Amino acid sequence: MLYALFFLSGAAGLIYESIWTRYLALLVGHSAYAQILVLTIFLGGMAVGSFLVGRYSERLRNPLILYAVVEAAVGLLGLLFHPTFRAVSAAAYDSIFPALVSSPGAQSAVKWLLAASLILPQSILLGATFPLISAGILRRWGSRPGSILSWLYASNSLGAAVGVLLAGFYLVSRFDFPGTLAFAAALNFAVATTTFALVRGWARSFAPGEAAASERNASAESAAVGRVNPRMQRTLRTQRRLLLGAAFGTAVASFAYEIAWIRMLSLVLGSATHSF
Repeated sequence: MLYALFFLSGAAGLIYESIWTRYLALLVGHSAYAQILVLTIFLGGMAVGSFLVGRYSERLRNPLILYAVVEAAVGLLGLLFHPTFRAVSAAAYDSIFPALVSSPGAQSAVKWLLAASLILPQSILLGATFPLISAGILRRWGSRPGSILSWLYASNSLGAAVGVLLAGFYLVSRFDFPGTLAFAAALNFAVATTTFALVRGWARSFAPGEAAASERNASAESAAVGRVNPRMQRTLRTQRRLLLGAAFGTAVASFAYEIAWIRMLSLVLGSATHSF
């Protein structure tokens, strides 16, 4: 059930990303720049959200409850995006941009800052979803962490692919931009409500002895890590940094490909949105 919910969460996230690109193209005046800006802020915000939650996830009493709250908050911001964009755009073109007409560089910088501020809060919240749901699942079913995390990532990624296809080829033509955002928000609210109901159901059937055993196992693991000698700890830290560096490099290459593919496919398909 949680894998299915994270599938829907991934679908909502990429619906937002694809629609944000179209909105921000109206603000910055160039669809290619809007795509790059959305990718940068979307992924950067997700990195910030993941980092912040990851630092404190072990201290959270019930990560899945917070996950449900975050999904609901994402949905609320999704509903508010269209009126917020209209208000910001009206203020920008009525007063801010005319005041900067003699300084094209400052005007461009303000455009990018306004665009970034519109999508950054939601992006940070979306980044918090993976560490929260993974922490919640691993606390309850921690015997196969590799399998659990890979299934979570796979379900979320597959949902993202379905979401962007739905948005690009069906939802926008049927419901326009505000309706598509409302559809994504409805997915977030459904995920939040169902997750909360699941957790409440588990709380009623969860034996106190199971919780105590889980806490004892976590304490034993922490103690075992603490007994590793200093030399081994330094080696492990070095290996960890190397692996993080490798992951960083992989991401740089992957999204360099994505930008290049979008530009190349737009020459064939004739539409940057469908190429995306």
